[in-house]
Amino acid sequence: MKVLVLEDDPVSMAAITHDLEQWGHSVMQSKNSIEAFNIISKNLDINLVIVDLKLPNENGLDFIKDVRNISKKIPIVIVSGTVNTKSLKVAQKYNCKDILVKPHAKERLEKILHSIKK
Repeated sequence: MKVLVLEDDPVSMAAITHDLEQWGHSVMQSKNSIEAFNIISKNLDINLVIVDLKLPNENGLDFIKDVRNISKKIPIVIVSGTVNTKSLKVAQKYNCKDILVKPHAKERLEKILHSIKK
C-alpha cells in the first residue's frame, strides 16, 4: 500500500513509518497540511492517509475536509492523543476508517490496515 502520514511529532512519525515500512508499505511523510495536500494532489493512487488532528498552527480537520473535496474514496485514519466525542464525530462525518490513539499500538495499526485492504 501507498500511505501518506501527516504527523508533526517526530517520535510518532518515526514509529508509524517504521511499522508501515516493516510490513512492506511505501510511506510518504509530511509535517504540515499544505505539503501533505500537495503530495495527495500529485499521488491520487494513495491507498491510505493517516492524519494527526492536532498540528501546530493548523487543524487536521481542515486537511481532512480538503482531502474529501478531491476524493471521497481515499481511506483516512485519524491519529490522536485522546479519543473524545469531537474526534468520533469528525471520523463519522468525513467517513474516516478509524482512530488510532497515541502512542499507537502496532497490533491496532495492523488490524486497521487489514480492514482497509479488504
